[in-house]
Amino acid sequence: MPTKSNYPDVPIPDVDLWGFLFERKDKPFQDDKVIYVDPYTKRSYTYAQVKNVAIEFGQGLKALWDWQKGDVLTLYTTNCIDTPAITWGCHWAGGVLSPANPAYTVDELAFQLKDAGAKAIVTQMAFIKNAQAAATKVGIPLDRVIVMGDQRDSNYKVKHFTSIRKTSGSARYRRTKAKPDQDLAFLVYSSGTTGHPKGVMLTHRNIVANTMMIKAGEGGKLSTTGGPSGDGDNILAFLPFFHIYGLTCLIHQAMHSGLQLVVMPRFDLEDFCKFVQELKITFVYVVPPIVVLLAKSPVISKYDLSTVRMMNSGAAPLTKELVDAVYGRLKIPIKQGYGLSETSPTTHTQPWETWNKHVGSVGTLLPYQVAKYMSPEEKELKVGEVGELWIKGPNVFKGYLNNPEGTANALTSDGYFKTGDVGYQDVDGNFYITDRIKELIKYKGFQVAPAELEGILLSHPSINDVAVIGVYEKDEATELPRAYVVPKDGLDRTDDEKKAIIDWLGERVAGHKRLRGGIRWLDEIPKSASGKILRRMLKVKALEEFSFSPLPTNSDAANTTAYPSQLLADSKDPNTAAMAPKRRVIELDGDDDSDITEIYPAPSCNRSQTRSRNRRTRRPTSLLQTRVGTTMDNSFFPDRTLHLIAHIRRLEIQAVMSAYESKMPVSPQCMYTIISETAVDSSRDVSTHPAGPSSPSLSFVNAQLLQLFLARNPRLTAMKERPKFVWLAPIKGVRNPRFARLHAVSLFLSELVEGERHTKVLYVERTEVEVEVEVEENKKGDEGAGAREVKDERKE
Repeated sequence: MPTKSNYPDVPIPDVDLWGFLFERKDKPFQDDKVIYVDPYTKRSYTYAQVKNVAIEFGQGLKALWDWQKGDVLTLYTTNCIDTPAITWGCHWAGGVLSPANPAYTVDELAFQLKDAGAKAIVTQMAFIKNAQAAATKVGIPLDRVIVMGDQRDSNYKVKHFTSIRKTSGSARYRRTKAKPDQDLAFLVYSSGTTGHPKGVMLTHRNIVANTMMIKAGEGGKLSTTGGPSGDGDNILAFLPFFHIYGLTCLIHQAMHSGLQLVVMPRFDLEDFCKFVQELKITFVYVVPPIVVLLAKSPVISKYDLSTVRMMNSGAAPLTKELVDAVYGRLKIPIKQGYGLSETSPTTHTQPWETWNKHVGSVGTLLPYQVAKYMSPEEKELKVGEVGELWIKGPNVFKGYLNNPEGTANALTSDGYFKTGDVGYQDVDGNFYITDRIKELIKYKGFQVAPAELEGILLSHPSINDVAVIGVYEKDEATELPRAYVVPKDGLDRTDDEKKAIIDWLGERVAGHKRLRGGIRWLDEIPKSASGKILRRMLKVKALEEFSFSPLPTNSDAANTTAYPSQLLADSKDPNTAAMAPKRRVIELDGDDDSDITEIYPAPSCNRSQTRSRNRRTRRPTSLLQTRVGTTMDNSFFPDRTLHLIAHIRRLEIQAVMSAYESKMPVSPQCMYTIISETAVDSSRDVSTHPAGPSSPSLSFVNAQLLQLFLARNPRLTAMKERPKFVWLAPIKGVRNPRFARLHAVSLFLSELVEGERHTKVLYVERTEVEVEVEVEENKKGDEGAGAREVKDERKE
């Protein structure tokens, strides 16, 4: 059954946004309440002033530009306290507001203007040249490119928005009312995996509903009176207003609840701290990179931030360590939330009272939300099972503009939005987001479409082929775009050439789309048979570069703990002493059957014995082994089996470490899950293991691999401070404990399998595996050396 919100339903007024904000009878504050403040210029707007300026601007749109219902106004600017008045003035006149990132280049802005069918642009003087160039490109008259803010055109060629007002005359202009559930209020652009951004159509009812939902989620903790300043809670607003996060959570919530919004045009750490201290800020919406600064920056120590009662983080998951670090340093709690442009945006949030109870969770469903996790076959999953999150509610968007195919793929016939995000929920209704189906790169809250950058890079004269992925930068707590480039013949693969390409692209895209993750040279881009870029294979390369050492050989034994073959040092088999992998090939071909080929020197065994000792097992050693069919009986091929198991387990370690080095969007119960059927102390000495080195158990192998991995990766030494690493630790509410490790295993599998085929392994409850081992006989006929083919016949 789908999960419903535990919150009681809150009334959602059946009105448009103007009626919701300015024609209400339950307003709990006075008209002279200051709502928006510019801390730099000291300019401000009261509730009444916003309303009056909005009406004047709306009348001007009708009088001067014949504004009609559905006409689109594009806002191309950084945060400004004029934004709310312009927004609702557009709505008063029946228009639709389409905010654009001020970092957009002329071409990027022109695309949005054309796709949205914009009739006019409001910008600031700092962006006027790009705005005018884009307007010219799509045929918008230059007299309809106007400015906002304190700076005006000294040549009087560009109008200020305050000059767009009704001139004297007998004509009377009335407000154009919108149909709440049909007419658009906003057209926000969300990067699509296919290249150009998609226009997300949000109705008046979408925003009204989400504003009420967010208010309920805050649980009445934010007030219009009292507080350190005596004027109630105030919010420091630096998250961009051109993003739905800022539009709804900041602009609309402040106006409806009577909260004072201190508006910064952009984030600056020193100014952030200064304003918190001077203006006694009590609540802040943040994103993870800012939380990193709060935890680490020495600037923080110079200021008193004690008035902040709560922070709310969104856009990407936070780790428990980061939340604990900020609270330990500043005593400021941080709760998390979740949402998307298509959901207006917020669908989940953590209650204030339980901010530290389920760290890693995005919280519980807000009012009116119904959600479920679905398998790739679109079957509903149980609590604790990992799948794609689907959400339904009055905040779900109307569709993508001019993109019926995209809309059909995103929305189901019964109203669910397929988020493209993967996760699970526990029995208490806490939701966890662990991965993304989408290929979008998230750089500090901004979305970057790989296909868009690839299309531009392919026009570079020195590039034959290219693929772009996101690589996680722990210090900045964000993904960075990186390009893997196949250069044209004769090009020198030098750092200077890399820089030249990076600079070339930087001149053509917005700042958040630059290749901050650098460039790597390749001879060939990995692609599927159908020509699709296998980005996940590139992510494997990136993870290996930053986190993983190559598989060790005997020569490494002096430097660190031995590879599992050395764990069998007292074995009499001469092959074990020299055992080291010659080759590793794992092929998952997209069919139901999968192959694994591992070439090692084989221990003593003859063919007849091999065939007679095939076994069936109902408890595969590893979920990954279940997928590739490699479960064997240790008693007959202990060395070979342990090698294969250890090798696969090491890949699982890598997968977990990739989560550690990246988002770590997993529940606290399995945050430090590594690999063991039992609790394993990573510092345990070989000789102390109960089984002894002569008969290594899987737990023993796991312990050694963990020691090896930590020792060979100095960047991960901090994890040694965690003595217990539990693999099959049950999560509360998870019926099958194997799901505690699915995130790590799926990370690795996703690197290998095209499309979504790999996710099938996530739903295997029980599998019978029949293993047939073929051993190539050597000259004596009784010893095998070479390749073994492992075949499996699965019955699910």
